[in-house]
Amino acid sequence: MENYEFNMIIIKPNTPAEGRYNSFNENVYKYLDHDETTGPYSGTDVAIDKLNNILSKKDIFETMKIKFESMLFQIETFYNPNRNDGYSFQVKTCIDNENELIMFIYDGNNKDTNQYNYLASLMTPKFESIFGPVFITKILKNNNKVMKHIDITTKDITTIWLSIKQITYWDFCDSKWTKQIMFNNNKQFNEKSSDWSFIDINKSIVFYKLNQNMECDVKKYITDNLQDVDKLNTMFKTIKICKLKTGEYVNEELNYNKDLTAVQDLISSSVVNAFTDYEKYQIVMESIFQNALDTIIL
Repeated sequence: MENYEFNMIIIKPNTPAEGRYNSFNENVYKYLDHDETTGPYSGTDVAIDKLNNILSKKDIFETMKIKFESMLFQIETFYNPNRNDGYSFQVKTCIDNENELIMFIYDGNNKDTNQYNYLASLMTPKFESIFGPVFITKILKNNNKVMKHIDITTKDITTIWLSIKQITYWDFCDSKWTKQIMFNNNKQFNEKSSDWSFIDINKSIVFYKLNQNMECDVKKYITDNLQDVDKLNTMFKTIKICKLKTGEYVNEELNYNKDLTAVQDLISSSVVNAFTDYEKYQIVMESIFQNALDTIIL
């Protein structure tokens, strides 16, 4: 592959303890001066700009110009210019969609609690504890095919940070599809307190309310008529498409099953089971969905 340069961002160890010089408060609504009991923050772009203005000034970030062919060498020398052996780098997926792949690279052997990386831990799908500096990269994709590394900015990180709390999703109502905003959890769809039904379609969970009983396959009907608003109107009061944040889960399952489609189906169906057994599963935690793309995709 041709050698090229791109920007990588280093997230330095930080702590949630206020008053510390490297503290990081996860509550985006505090920075936005927003009362979350009134619902999610309505202006996503405005919120990202405000949060990025705060985040970009924090000294827990450092931008590093990387050459593709010498990427691991440059990471190793960041830890130790003398390049002592003993590093065991791990990679975790933060975002994985049709357009981009955002990943962490870090020293998996480092378990020093004084180097707890709180922000990086928040950004992983499982909220796993990560220690030490984290190198975060962005990879351009085209129709799910990996293309090349591109520059990552604090705005990318801000977008992920906000999406821990709230996301955009596709909503069908009144004969049209629009992008809407909701909190990033399943609490509003608790079947014990609403009349929502839901199914898994590929990497998405689709919530819906019917106008009438359907004798046909709901999943196939929605998939086949995604852009036919007249047919959707006939059967549905409303539809909400929420795309699962499955990147790291997919990576782990692929160790046991190399069929990507089968793995994604397994994860989606497992989440549907979690919604069914609402009180039992950890799915009530935040950050189970990722932001909808500009195009409706199932």
